[in-house]
Amino acid sequence: MFNTRKELPAGAKAPGLLGGGATKQHLTALLDVGTTFEGRLTFSGTIHINGRFTGEISGNDHLVVLENGSVSGEIEVGSVEIAGEVTGQIRAREKVILKPSGKFRGELEAPVGGLEIQPGANFDGTCRMGAGAQAPAARLSLAGADAARAK
Repeated sequence: MFNTRKELPAGAKAPGLLGGGATKQHLTALLDVGTTFEGRLTFSGTIHINGRFTGEISGNDHLVVLENGSVSGEIEVGSVEIAGEVTGQIRAREKVILKPSGKFRGELEAPVGGLEIQPGANFDGTCRMGAGAQAPAARLSLAGADAARAK
């Protein structure tokens, strides 16, 4: 009942995943509009959040915060795509994509080349990149169209 996975046909693309439709075999979980959750979430596979989440999220795979989604807390995942709002700390082992409707406020750690901020996105925080990310953090504040021009 609770541990069911929604299987996609072979080669089908799940909407909203990294790269605008990455091929994935299953969606592990969905926290949809009107749902609020507080606590700790550990997952494998792909999870979509379109409701409100407060707490800790950890996993080796993909976290997708959809347009109506809101996450506040600590996130440690393989990769994350943000089209909604995230406040707190993100540690991504592979990639972070901040979509045009996405808003991030906090501390972010990602590998070199693992951060994509699309035009229209809002990033207000610090970012560390590289192995171990021990260097001092750079302070960034990019909002709306300014993000497209900042280079």
